[in-house]
Amino acid sequence: MSILNRLALALTLFLSLGTSWAAESTGTPTSAAFSPMSMTSAILPNPDRGAADWAGSDFVTQFDINSVKSAYSSKGRRLFYCWADLAAFRNSAISSAWLSTFQANLNTMRANGAKCMMLLGYDITSGSGNDATAAQIVAHTVQLRPYLRANADVIPYAKAGFVGAYAQWFGSKNGNTCGYASPVACPNASVAANKVLIRDAILAAYHPYTQVGVPYPDDLYSWNKTPVSAQQAFNGSTQARIGMENDCPLSTGGGNTDSGSFLDKLGLGVSQSQLMAYAQQVSEWIAYFGEFSDSCSPQVTDCPSALSYLATYHGAAFKLITSDMGNYERAWTAGGCFTRIQNQLGYWMQLDSVTHAGTASPGQSVTVKALMRNLGWARMFSPRRLVATACLSTAPTTCYTGTSSSDMRSLPPQATGSSGVDATIDIPASAPKGTYVLSLSLPDVWSTTQARPFMVRFGNSNNGAQVWNDTAGSMATGTSIVVN
Repeated sequence: MSILNRLALALTLFLSLGTSWAAESTGTPTSAAFSPMSMTSAILPNPDRGAADWAGSDFVTQFDINSVKSAYSSKGRRLFYCWADLAAFRNSAISSAWLSTFQANLNTMRANGAKCMMLLGYDITSGSGNDATAAQIVAHTVQLRPYLRANADVIPYAKAGFVGAYAQWFGSKNGNTCGYASPVACPNASVAANKVLIRDAILAAYHPYTQVGVPYPDDLYSWNKTPVSAQQAFNGSTQARIGMENDCPLSTGGGNTDSGSFLDKLGLGVSQSQLMAYAQQVSEWIAYFGEFSDSCSPQVTDCPSALSYLATYHGAAFKLITSDMGNYERAWTAGGCFTRIQNQLGYWMQLDSVTHAGTASPGQSVTVKALMRNLGWARMFSPRRLVATACLSTAPTTCYTGTSSSDMRSLPPQATGSSGVDATIDIPASAPKGTYVLSLSLPDVWSTTQARPFMVRFGNSNNGAQVWNDTAGSMATGTSIVVN
């Protein structure tokens, strides 16, 4: 490589890190502290997390946008359970009409500020285990891949699906599972091979930012006996892309065995407590999600158990769909923890303080140093970045922005202290002189979902000049930069 090419490459890498070439302002620092918002007083609607509601009885054939709109406005829901039955295509390709409707309904979700927890399968309602062959499942994932990837902006979570009874990876009549209500005993090499084949096809179909979960940690353990580590997290590997979804949490007493979710059904020689610990470790880096279902029993519905469980397993998003109230929602409402559960599921991004130079000259840069923390039970799983925006307080409106090089996935959940996040704003030499008011925002990583419904609302209360602008999706810091 020539010297010029090396210099060009170095420049590209330097700029990709968000590093500014402008001289840093040496103006006197100004700072402000933010007021935290209570998690228990009101629901704070935010994308990619929390309680999920219905999107209809079948996402393709019975999609119900009116239910989505109602739950969006009345319950503060931003996530919806989107399941679609492929039973008509067990032995054939998925029809173009089905795929067209699937795309149209995802477009409608996006247009209404909503996202999906996706489930695709062949036996979602009957529980008979009549899925498809591994080869047919793979063929269908190839057909679905362009749609699932192109719409990843509105599919933050996906149950692995496709396999077995209820698409929940047990009871397959086509040799895709063994043990636990399956006609094939474990261990079985053919079944194990089918699972790996299907797993890899599912991961190839979904975008790497979509969190994919299987119902049983013994499957995860069979693939990787050591849980994903901090060094492996978000690196795009198979292990870093698939976690656990649980459809019967808090369903079997103090042991929290969750209707057999944590049993070794594959003959791996691992104990229940080991599988529970394994799932807890995986959930530190990959989403732990699913549903609280009234069909699971017996149910543990008290608030202390729920709060402890969801903190331990880093609960990210759970379906809570009821025409009235289910047992869990009823008990949590009576116990006074339902609002907190809805708010603490997933992330809760709180601003603590901001510091930056109070003055700058045209042609200089200003680094905005924000201290913030994630008080939610889980990480943020898409690489959102903090954006600092400085806008001239007088007409004509002139704004300059800076974006952090680090993304929000790096902030640990259930934080006990602040993390520093910096964003540098370049003030061009042509900038009009005056006072520029500063604000902070967390836009979506996708260009297609940059509007307000998809912006993150910080867990901070309005306080003086620190005001949340719901239209812009930004929080005024109460500070400003004087360009002189």
